[in-house]
Amino acid sequence: MPEQRPYAGKLVDIHAHLFNATDLPAAGFIKTVFLSHYPEQGFVQAMDLRASGVVDALVDLFVHIVTGASPTAREEIRVLRGVAEARAEHASSEGAERLVSRRVASYLVEPRLQSGVGSAVVRGAIIAAGTDGSTRLDSGLTEISAQEIALKAYRSDFDIGVYLKWFGLFTRYRYSLADELARDHARLGYKATLVAPAMVDFAKWFDIRSDVLSPLEEQVEVMGLVARRPGGPRLRGYVSFDPLREALHRAGRPGFSPLKLVEHAIRDHGFAGIKLYPPMGFKPWKNGNQPYPKQVTDFFGGRLETGRALDAALADVYDLAVSLDAPIIAHAADSNAAGLYYGRRGDPAHWIPVWENWPRLRVCLAHFGGFETISEGAPAGSQLPESSWEYVIGAYVARHPEAGVFADLSSYTEVLKAGPAQRAEIARAFRGYVARFDPKVRHLMFGSDWIMLGNQREHLFYAERLVAFLQKDCGLSDEQLERILVHNAATFLDGASNW
Repeated sequence: MPEQRPYAGKLVDIHAHLFNATDLPAAGFIKTVFLSHYPEQGFVQAMDLRASGVVDALVDLFVHIVTGASPTAREEIRVLRGVAEARAEHASSEGAERLVSRRVASYLVEPRLQSGVGSAVVRGAIIAAGTDGSTRLDSGLTEISAQEIALKAYRSDFDIGVYLKWFGLFTRYRYSLADELARDHARLGYKATLVAPAMVDFAKWFDIRSDVLSPLEEQVEVMGLVARRPGGPRLRGYVSFDPLREALHRAGRPGFSPLKLVEHAIRDHGFAGIKLYPPMGFKPWKNGNQPYPKQVTDFFGGRLETGRALDAALADVYDLAVSLDAPIIAHAADSNAAGLYYGRRGDPAHWIPVWENWPRLRVCLAHFGGFETISEGAPAGSQLPESSWEYVIGAYVARHPEAGVFADLSSYTEVLKAGPAQRAEIARAFRGYVARFDPKVRHLMFGSDWIMLGNQREHLFYAERLVAFLQKDCGLSDEQLERILVHNAATFLDGASNW
């Protein structure tokens, strides 16, 4: 008999991203992601990212590609309002291919970008992917040959080809990213009835004096316009909130109040909720005498003062979320951290005091399912998976089944990359979680984490492969899958039992 196709139908993508390079502190962001979340298999390896200088060289390449080549929020607002014509290079994957190929070609022939061991490795990888290894690094490259090599490298199955296509996503209009994500789901047989894209705000954790090219106020405006665009996929986004930015504002630094922007986004621009990113350097609650970036503690006068300022900002955003009946989604994996051990600040154990103090909050902890990180709230003497972040969430859910506590299965790369033995181990932990803590599966939701997932070659098959894992490896029924794919999202977003 032919192999059964995984369950298909409707889905709500509860966690996605539609930002481009102007919305981010490009160099700091891409380096943080590469160091902790780069692809490991599924393509021809040409580089070892652990080798000296290679990550820095890839960051330089990313910055070279996107600088001046990504539309700002203000530019896209003009397009969406009909004031300016859309530029083809930003409006489609084909346009991104042409743009990135031109930029990579200029990188290959630009002498000032060719120094250092890491740069030589990256250039060598591009040339190997673009010539099948027939051209040496020291061979002279004309502009025409460089363009041919760059285009072939972009289209290749080499690791550098995966990276280049991912970099290209950061040069796009946000509305075109929304369309592409919906098409990716549809290609696998899933109709995205809603996509919930999250803004992010990382800038102040890298440098309190710097900011991004597209101000957050304009990011809110453009995403509101994208959500209201006729014919586009249905969107309800999360506005980012950085408690450090709010604390700096309250201390007199120039700029707007992020708290007021959150309220404006939800009341006036159709946003559904709020995005928090603890791995930048804060716990969800009870911050205090823990390390922070030196420039931050210098500004506030010490660690304790910094912690108090962060907690004051967080208390106010939780109060606002309750008053607006708005959900919160938060990064909850030990990854993408701005500082040493900052990733652990997303530990679900740090959320328990929040839920106790704000019991009406609805919170989704993102990136559930690895069962490999030990929680500070683990039972004494326990071992994985019982000591994992996931089981700490489960224990809370089991004690409080009606609580607005959820987790999403976004960027579940273990399912994409795991060999048979690891996959079986993850499935056993997942089945144990469901049986012990959430047998009706009312607290888990589907999410893609796209475009962050784009640095995995298998991202085009994500929904299908995740559903196959849940259905075949974990033994979930169609009814349980429908809750994960659609119904639980209604409860999380609106507090409603049906949508």
